[in-house]
Order: sequence, then structure tokens, then C-alpha cells
Amino acid sequence: MVELCGGPHLFVDGISAHDLHQGQLGNCWFVAACSSLASRESLWQKVIPDWKEQEWDQEKPESYAGIFHFRFWRFGEWVDVVIDDRLPTVDNQLVYCHSNDPNEFWSALVEKAYAKVYGCYEALDGGNTADALVDFTGGVSEPVDLLEGHMASDEAARNQMFERVLKVHNRDGLISCSIRVLTPSPSPSHPLISCSIRVGPHPLTLCVYLYPCVPQASTIEDMEATATAPEDMEACLDCHHPGGHRGPPGLCVSLCVPGSLCTYAPVSLCSQATTLEDMEARLDCHHPGGHGGPPGLCVSLCVPVSLCTYAPVSLCSQATTLEDMEARLDCATTLEDMEARLDCVCPCVYLCPCVPVPLCTYAPVSLCSQATTIEDMEARLDCGLVKGHAYAVTDVKKVRLGHGLLAFFKSEKLQMIRMRNPWGEKEWGGPWSDSSEEWNKVSKSEREKLGVTVQDDGEFWMTFDDFCQYFTDLILCRLINTSYLSIHKTWEEEVMRGSWAQRHDPLRNRAGGCINHKASFLQNPQYVFDVKKVEDEVLICLQQKEKRATPKDGKSENLAIGFDIHRVELNRKYRMHTAQQKVAGSIYINSRCVFLRKELKEGRYVIIPTTFDPGQQGDFLLRVFTDVPSDCK
Repeated sequence: MVELCGGPHLFVDGISAHDLHQGQLGNCWFVAACSSLASRESLWQKVIPDWKEQEWDQEKPESYAGIFHFRFWRFGEWVDVVIDDRLPTVDNQLVYCHSNDPNEFWSALVEKAYAKVYGCYEALDGGNTADALVDFTGGVSEPVDLLEGHMASDEAARNQMFERVLKVHNRDGLISCSIRVLTPSPSPSHPLISCSIRVGPHPLTLCVYLYPCVPQASTIEDMEATATAPEDMEACLDCHHPGGHRGPPGLCVSLCVPGSLCTYAPVSLCSQATTLEDMEARLDCHHPGGHGGPPGLCVSLCVPVSLCTYAPVSLCSQATTLEDMEARLDCATTLEDMEARLDCVCPCVYLCPCVPVPLCTYAPVSLCSQATTIEDMEARLDCGLVKGHAYAVTDVKKVRLGHGLLAFFKSEKLQMIRMRNPWGEKEWGGPWSDSSEEWNKVSKSEREKLGVTVQDDGEFWMTFDDFCQYFTDLILCRLINTSYLSIHKTWEEEVMRGSWAQRHDPLRNRAGGCINHKASFLQNPQYVFDVKKVEDEVLICLQQKEKRATPKDGKSENLAIGFDIHRVELNRKYRMHTAQQKVAGSIYINSRCVFLRKELKEGRYVIIPTTFDPGQQGDFLLRVFTDVPSDCK
């Protein structure tokens, strides 16, 4: 054990989003949440209480106890977490989250405390930013699907969304965003058989066309049982957790081990394969015709010659059309044979006879162009943004264009949003990027106010129009204001704790499953509440007790949960035994929280929180927010 530095401090020159850099863990979701937290002093002081007393004092070294105290909001209450000051290192360098300043340790210590909550550092590899934001604030996270809302094409919807985001930011809420890794749409002649399969507890999204020769499969066992040959087992998997967060490291294609979907071959995607014996995959990003260009060909160029022999193939060699890019698999015995034999059937590369992989039609995406690290395994766009990666939103502004008095009297304002990449680098390179000429339209004082720099520090501005063109998901974590002294909208909160418990007696059973199971649906827990205004906006959040996989707990996953809202008679005092008018319902998803915002008319309503399948057991927390007291019970 060694000392990492001579003058350690919890904070150096205050706290900032720039203090955080993601380490070797795939926890960009957590680091992005921390970046958002760092911008709100009132919030991080809840997570790091008594921080002045915990700071190292060189004048009073005897007061240092070697332990640190943190607090996280867990399942409806603030939980205290105490850790020591030992941090994992390699060659005297911090392995995980760290600061720019080698003497600053708050980010590394918060990460260690959060890992303790989940059981170990490994449990933080892949997660949901929304959960971390709630754990830091006790707020309510609302996921927003920008694709579903057609934000890129609908200007009115986009302007309305910007006002929502601006309001959340101005009221001290925390915001995160990401670009979803989308599964390609099936072609008419080659439909997708399945959009996902499960390997252990983690859903893995398929990134190839599965043709009818590979049957529907939901587990590794199913795939092994239905495969007719080792080649059938070869499927290209995109190892990302739900929400697009990175999964375990490694090459997610079992090319060198036919017959195994779950083996992650620890090979470098960018090594130069030059011989038949070279078993490593090589990526070649060329345009048709073989000339170099921007990354676009997202396929591995290592294809099977037979069941046990692999040869690197340059698909662009002597190719002049998309059809020419296709390499036909046959019993070639030399490298030259593999490069020369082309077929013009359909645009795909045959990794094996049963699993063709489309060529991505030269999309400006490369999963592994010059990939040498875990971070580079994520899909990177040519504009500098990264797919499947969580960003923290650090500011939202309406920026006035022009200089001097002209700017003062000019009514035109640009909707802008600032984000930060947890890696501390890899920024947006389009309009309004750090060194973009567009900033000449803004006065120097305005640029300084916005904090525009030309450093590659991972933080950047972009217009909200461009944001909606590229980003697919937003997480708005609202701090629900329940203070009557506030100038902002005040909410009335009702909190209910309950559980889904299976019992053989139908009158006592409380695990009836969703409304699809009509015989048992009304056996679930039921909660009645009143809307006392002519119309009221109601926020409902259902949270289950988390079941993240840890070495101690073994493999487990969250239940698929959701809820329905039914309108009932004004004088109803007891449980429903026959279905009433359903007025709203959430989605069912195996996440920790499910959220719904709904305008309801005056009347009495019943909320029925359920698991998707009957017989599943677990504890839950139900939070209901209304404008006036709802008397939820």
C-alpha cells in the first residue's frame, strides 16, 4: 500500500463537472449523473454531508480519521454510507473514476461509496443514469423518447420540449441524455427474427439480420438447442445494457470460437491481420473502390474458410460497387482465393452460411475504428458524438445573437444546450462546437458567460435543433417541490409502501400480474386517490426494490413492473372486484422505476401497481404527486 500523493484533498478549488473522468469501469451512466450533481451545490452537499469536517487539514493531521461519510436516497429514505480511504490503483494510478487534479479525490470516493451500496465495483459496470440521479437527489426521473415525439421533424414539439428541459434545469433538476444504439430495420426479403436475446441477466441487442435458418431464441440454451451446425451459433452481438450503456469489455463476436454465443474473445479489433494464422479481427473502413474514407464499414473482416480455419479478407480490394463488396464463403485454401472470389447476390458479408451481416450501407458509424480501449468499443459518429453512451446536461440557455447594442435590442435567441462526455474528451464537432466559426455571431462577453473554451475537456454546446437530430433519449430528474414557501409550483406528495405477495387464497393473493391476466389482475394491491380540481396534472412513480446482480446475491434482475389507473365511483371505499373504466396506464419494463405524467379530471381513481407476470414477488414504493392533497390510501 502506497500514498497516492503528498497533499490529498476532498476538493481542490471547489467542485466541478470537470473533476470527473471515467476509469476502466463501464459506468458512464454513473459518471454522467455525478457530472450533473457537481453543478448543483445544494444537491451535492446532501450526498457529501459535513464535507468541511471531512476535508484533510494539514495543520491538524490528527483530526483525519481515514473514513468518509456519504448519503444516498434509497427506496424512499436517505441512507448513510461510510467508507475508508483506500482506493484501487495500478502502477500508483487510480483505476476507476478520478479527477484532473491528482490531489483531488471526491469523485473517486463517491464512486467507492456507491459501489459499496451495490456490493462491489463490478456491479456498476452497466446501469441506468435515471437511477443514479434519483439516488443523488430523491427526485423523480422521467424518461423522454425523442424519437417517439418526432422532435427532429416537428418544430412545435421541439420548442415545447426545449421549454420543458429549460424549466427542469432552472428549477435545479438534473438532466442526462444518450444516443440509442438502434437495431437495423428488417428488409422485406430478410425480416428480423428477434430483436434481442438474453445471456444471463443482461439483455443483449442483436446487431445483425437473423435469417430464418436461426430460430427464435430467448436464452443461450434455446440457441444451442435449435442450432443445427456450429455455424448457426455465430451471431454478432452488441454488448450493451438497456439504455445503451456499455456491457462487459471484449470483442462481442464469437468468430474464433464457433458454437459459443457467450464467449467474449479478448482480441483487438484493429490489429493488422496479415496471415492465415492471425486469428484477430481486423476492421477495414473503405469506400467502394478500395479508397480510404471516413469510418463506415462496421463489419469484421475475419471470415471462416472452414469450421476451424479463418482468413483475413479485404472486402474492398478491387471492388467498385456495393455488390462487389460481398465476399462469398466457400472452401478457399489461400488468402488470394478469399480476396478474389466475389458474388453479386445481395449486399451482405457471409460470416457463415446461416448468419449474413449487412454492410450498414456506409452509415457514418464505426464501432471500432482504431479501437484500442473499452471506450472505443462504443459506436462513434463522424460528428464526434458516441452512441450507447450517457452524457450529462450541464446547462440550458437561450443565447442572444449579435454584438453590442445590436444584440441587446435584437429579439432573436438561439436555443442551446451544453453537455459533457464522462470521458473528459471526444466532443461534438459540428456547428457551435468549441472552435466553430458560429461563435463569431455571439459577443465576447456572452461567450465568456457561457464558458466557451477550445479545450478538449469533453464539454460542448450545440443547438437544440441539432441535439434533437442526433440524441434519442432524455432523462429529466425533477426535484419535487413540496415547500409552501417556494415561488415555484408546489406539489402534494403521497408515499405508499407495499409488496406483491403470492398466496394460494385468491382473497389474500397480491401478485396477480398485469391486466392481461383477467382472472387475477384485481388481486393486486390497490390504492385510491382523489383529484379535487376540475383538472389536475398527476405524477406517479412506481419503484421496486432493486435486484442488481452482485457476486454475493448471484444472478438476479428487476421484475417487469407497471401500473394501471381506473376511474371509480366517488363513494367507493373498498377494493375493486370488477374492472372499471381504465383511464391511463404505464409501460411495463424491467427497470427500477416506472413514471407516468397524466392530466386527470375531477373524480376518484384507483392505482393498481403490478408485475407483468402473476406470481412474482417483491417490495415496491408508490409516489403520487398532485396539485392539491389527494388523500391517497
